[in-house]
Amino acid sequence: MQTFFLFTFVTLFSLASGYIAREKGLINEEKSRLIVLTGVLFFESPIVLIVLWKFSIKPSLVILPVLGLLLAILSGVAGYLISKNSLKNQLSLGAFTLSSSLSNQGYTMGGFICYLLHGEYGYGLSVIYITYFHLFVYLIGYPIANYWSNSKKISIPKQILNNLKDIRFLPVYMMITGLVLNVMNVEHPIWSEQFIRFMIPPASFIVLFAIGLQMKFSIKIFKNSIVYKLFFVKFVVTPFSALALIKFLSLESIIKNVIFIEAITPSAIYSIVICTLFELDRQLATTLFISSNLFFLVFIFPVLNFFSLSFI
Repeated sequence: MQTFFLFTFVTLFSLASGYIAREKGLINEEKSRLIVLTGVLFFESPIVLIVLWKFSIKPSLVILPVLGLLLAILSGVAGYLISKNSLKNQLSLGAFTLSSSLSNQGYTMGGFICYLLHGEYGYGLSVIYITYFHLFVYLIGYPIANYWSNSKKISIPKQILNNLKDIRFLPVYMMITGLVLNVMNVEHPIWSEQFIRFMIPPASFIVLFAIGLQMKFSIKIFKNSIVYKLFFVKFVVTPFSALALIKFLSLESIIKNVIFIEAITPSAIYSIVICTLFELDRQLATTLFISSNLFFLVFIFPVLNFFSLSFI
């Protein structure tokens, strides 16, 4: 119960703080990018570095990103099939497919829940799980978006190269650095555990606050039938597919829990980023992001917390 209240408080308080700050004119919406960049550079990057540096990595954990990639592809296919008859506009169809495929699995949602439920070890497993993410975005997400885009076709290799040179890509380099230090058996700092415990809550707050700055909520979004199709993909198809897969695998209970938590997370804000970049239906992506994350907070997470994942 303590975990439930902590997660709910941090998430809703952060989003509400950003939303109110914008509505009261205290902080301009345009500042959200700078705030996110601050979180990425000064919080996410060192957290990922320390976690992977000190984490006990076993060959058997390779299954985590493999399953992450497989479930992301499956979710995207399911999203496409379930929406292709109702979304005739290719820009909207592309946005829905990406929103179905990309999930909020980092430290603002899936990773944060793994940390609250299973501590540093659970968070470390979640970081390993999402190592597939950027590979998926660049090799699958970008080409999909480019295919449906009406704008001048973007050179995928050029876009990937630009991203590799972008300072926002720093967490990926820190991830690689942490893995290298781990493999080389370089001793991690003695203060690392306290550092992670101290950094994760404010890291989540900063990014969620920035999302709140951009959030334009209306109850009308739940009157759109397309959001319930996304709910079906995110909260039925993907998690039950994950359950079916892990039943055939001999894994620790905590690893199964992390896989399931990450599989049932709502749509990722990165779907909005890609839709903006490739000029797809950004408004639909925003609607799907807000509605699925709110639905998760109000209905899905309380159930997960109540059952403590004992059904896995």
